[in-house]
Amino acid sequence: MGEETHLQYNADEVNKLFHEKYDNKKVTLDELESLFSESGYICVGHGTGRSTDQDYVIDSIFEKGLRTKDNSLYFTTVVLSTPTEEIIEKNKEIGIEPPTMESFKKQLNNWEHFDSKKIIIARIPTDYVNWLGNSSDIDGERYGAFMNEIIQDNGQVNYYLDSKFIIGCYDRDTESIRINSKFEKELTKETIEKLQERYLNILKVTKERFMKMTNIFFSNIGNNLEEDSTDNTK
Repeated sequence: MGEETHLQYNADEVNKLFHEKYDNKKVTLDELESLFSESGYICVGHGTGRSTDQDYVIDSIFEKGLRTKDNSLYFTTVVLSTPTEEIIEKNKEIGIEPPTMESFKKQLNNWEHFDSKKIIIARIPTDYVNWLGNSSDIDGERYGAFMNEIIQDNGQVNYYLDSKFIIGCYDRDTESIRINSKFEKELTKETIEKLQERYLNILKVTKERFMKMTNIFFSNIGNNLEEDSTDNTK
């Protein structure tokens, strides 16, 4: 068995076992502690709002992915304080209380956005976050590796967070999670290849933006020097 085939087999087997254990049942946060504590990932949450928390809305998000506001994950979600090693160490460095599963649960149960009772939770691998990209993730420049482009009937392009990264939906009333059957606990070879391709694409966007900013900067310097030279001849 080749290495790639072995990796694919492992991912498929891990995902199969995960879904056999947790699909179609109410899962507590504590049952998923190892998932939320795993290094190399950050979790984000999106409140569905009181008027859009019906099951068919959640079903649609699980099927199509999470539609982003202004094609930006930054404007669509909130970073969750999951107790990963990286977040714990970062909080210690700046003198903030390290996150725990209890504080994570408290964050979800005190969700302020439109008093949402249901919160979509996604987990993304930090290796494919473009940290040099625009911090507001304009047009998916920072988190675009995790997005699918969907063209609407009017020709408008909307970015959707790929359903494979959506763990499920947290219900504040029951304090449990409904698992998304498309979630990949272990990323498959196909998903990794797509991530790599989209990651390279957003790096190109950042490079082009930096080059444009550099050209504008030096152009302004040149104009200022020219103006100073003209003033000195008067």
